[in-house]
Amino acid sequence: MDLHKHIESWTSKELASFLKRQKLQVLHLEANDFSILNNKRITGSSFFHISKDDLRRSGLELGPIIEIYSLKEKIVSGIL
Repeated sequence: MDLHKHIESWTSKELASFLKRQKLQVLHLEANDFSILNNKRITGSSFFHISKDDLRRSGLELGPIIEIYSLKEKIVSGIL
């Protein structure tokens, strides 16, 4: 199963756990960033439909927005 299909089935907690421990791309996220992702209930499936504007409206700062969105795009395009 490819990474994209695998992630789609995850809960928001599983997605946050992946982002915390993943080694595919270094993410400079802080505890508050993971709290925002959990509180907004961003699941694996919704992760692939999220835009930069969605992330901005969630309360994340610019740096984490760019890093999360970049990781998403790499997974979607099959680079990772």
